[in-house]
Amino acid sequence: MQIRIRPVLGLMIAFCALWCAQVSEAQEMRTWTDSTGKFKLQASYVSHDGSKVTLRLADGKEMKIEIRKLSAADQKYVAKAKDENPFKPADDNPFEAAGEMRRVDDIDLRSARLIGVTSDGWNLTLPQPAEAQSFKSVPLPEKRHFFDGMKQVLVRPEARRALVSRFLSPPVSKREDQSTHLMLCDLENGRIVAQCTAVGPVTPLAIHPDGEQVLVRIPVDRQADQVELWTIKGNGYQPTLAFTPYEKDCVWAEFLDEQRLVSISESGQLVFWDLAAVKPTASFSMAGSTTPALSFDHKWLAFCTGDKVGIIDTDRQEVVAVTDAPGRIHFPRMAFSPSASRLAVGSQQRLMVFDVQNGNLYRDITPEGIHIFTGLSFPDDDFVLGGGKYLIELENQIKLWEYDMGPVDCVGTTMAIGTSNALVIGKMPHKTALDMLAKAKTDPDLFVFREGTRVKLDLNGIPAADRSSVETALTERLRKMNCTVDQARGTITAVASVEGPKAKKVQFIADGTYDVQEYISKLSLNYNGKPAWQTQTTNIPHFVSVPSDDNLANVLKRASEKPNYGFFGSVALPRFVQQPTGDGRAGSGQTLGKSSVDSSGLR
Repeated sequence: MQIRIRPVLGLMIAFCALWCAQVSEAQEMRTWTDSTGKFKLQASYVSHDGSKVTLRLADGKEMKIEIRKLSAADQKYVAKAKDENPFKPADDNPFEAAGEMRRVDDIDLRSARLIGVTSDGWNLTLPQPAEAQSFKSVPLPEKRHFFDGMKQVLVRPEARRALVSRFLSPPVSKREDQSTHLMLCDLENGRIVAQCTAVGPVTPLAIHPDGEQVLVRIPVDRQADQVELWTIKGNGYQPTLAFTPYEKDCVWAEFLDEQRLVSISESGQLVFWDLAAVKPTASFSMAGSTTPALSFDHKWLAFCTGDKVGIIDTDRQEVVAVTDAPGRIHFPRMAFSPSASRLAVGSQQRLMVFDVQNGNLYRDITPEGIHIFTGLSFPDDDFVLGGGKYLIELENQIKLWEYDMGPVDCVGTTMAIGTSNALVIGKMPHKTALDMLAKAKTDPDLFVFREGTRVKLDLNGIPAADRSSVETALTERLRKMNCTVDQARGTITAVASVEGPKAKKVQFIADGTYDVQEYISKLSLNYNGKPAWQTQTTNIPHFVSVPSDDNLANVLKRASEKPNYGFFGSVALPRFVQQPTGDGRAGSGQTLGKSSVDSSGLR
């Protein structure tokens, strides 16, 4: 017996020594370096909360540093240091000794400072690009029931966490028969670290920077939803805070840091919160049903009021850039590109992309045949994902790919996709789509309009007195693409038209409101009688340069006298227009390719 015991005892002693050495390693003095490489200090690791790390100096003093400001090597060290002891016993009831939930009922939104829409124009300096994260996909448990459906995915890259929600709702069920299953995922190690099940429909809104708390919305009555902060641990959850931020639904929220939150209501009321005091600090009015966008570093928040698009500095809580929208925008969905150099705004069947440095409109696309209004993501600086499934290439305005997949969330370079049995970390566009894109550009039959196409002109929508000038302008514009006007053999028709005038009031920042007469100039490329591509503009300028011997009122009065015919000579024609296929319904063969996303990834 002694012979058998000794090796095991020796193994246990060796294991304990190894474990103690690892603990000691996490507490050893080491050199820490900032992200620029200019500053260094000697300190030992103490702890971190998901966004800040606590370090202990040689004299015993402690200091906190934002993790994002550390070098990549130090960020990995911090992540490794927080890894839980894998031999710690599971705690099925981690909240046995937890305190009661704090409830705040006396919230007065009128106490918040109102943010004005004015700014000094648009001139922003882009942030440093987000570092690409090497994250792992996470296996998920099988569905519990036929009616157990994947509902939502949220990702918080700096906390290395994602949250997956499933909703079980049997047919003809009461609320008590419904349940929401939340799974908190560790993206660095590819596993579920905590999960819980709650009665009824629960909608996750945001993941806290510590990677353990989540903000959720719970329906209370027909008037308003309650927002709660939950800590998810083991197989349970503990509500620690509850409040009702609006008289009606809170539809979107995000943590700016550990103590600051921003949210928006269905009606478009944006509110910044001091979460420790549960107090609104500032508010701003957007268009109703707006989904705003945050840059990957949470420093910029993009907004849309319906007639204006701009950016709020979240630290100053002030508008720092604003421009007139190219026409009224309804129900806007917004997203920053991974580098924050571009801002996408989706509205019904229209996709607008702005250059974030100067506010200029980079692309204005009407992607016929696909629905993009249900959601918007920006997985790559050159590609936008609309409707949670359609990938649009921006340079040539090509409807590239359709992905059959579950809910998706994209922050910076991290894209998380929910499937029935996995949370997939992927990249769009995937290789197959890029290969197809390269091939398509040389396929003579795929595009109905490209360089060298013969084009018919339809100018019936232009007043007779102005048709000659519009014809000359369009002919010259087409000539620059080696396209010829051929009324007999043209394979696609360029349809030019003008609508108006219509009385309208326009407001210029710091210059007041003016009455104008608005004309809309339109151009579409029609194939077999249906628009394959179209764009439009107005005669009322978004930016006005007023000579020193003139005034804004006179400039707008002259602009109101006639349509913007100069548009037809300067319009940016697409390099490629795809041939519509199928029966014309949304998604019916409108993209170059289609594939599904499952646990094996993007195919």
